[in-house]
Amino acid sequence: MNGDTVIYSLSNPVNGVVFYIGKTTSYLPTRLRCHIKESFTGTTKKCKAISEIIQLGLKPNIEIIDVIQTDYDCINQIYANYIEMYWISQFKAWGFELTNVIGNRLVKEINVRSGYSVWRNM
Repeated sequence: MNGDTVIYSLSNPVNGVVFYIGKTTSYLPTRLRCHIKESFTGTTKKCKAISEIIQLGLKPNIEIIDVIQTDYDCINQIYANYIEMYWISQFKAWGFELTNVIGNRLVKEINVRSGYSVWRNM
């Protein structure tokens, strides 16, 4: 995973239902610990879902969906964001009720090397 971006899912270990799609350049168990820690104080639907799983004495399942070779290059990181959005859209199309907070917010991504900005509605 050296320099790669991983697209992953979080699912409920009781019923196997995926409730979140994310991306990381971190080791997956480390990323899962961050989600669990955030769930103690967070108020998002994702945090609530994780809290419910923790209350059962379990942890969410974390699984790799895709791996993108990014090497921390800004353009490749923007590409990784688009791939993440693809997988979120795909899981929603498959009928999963994801807790991802994307809605209609406007996201600005800046390509530092070229100075160009890419605006997209998510």
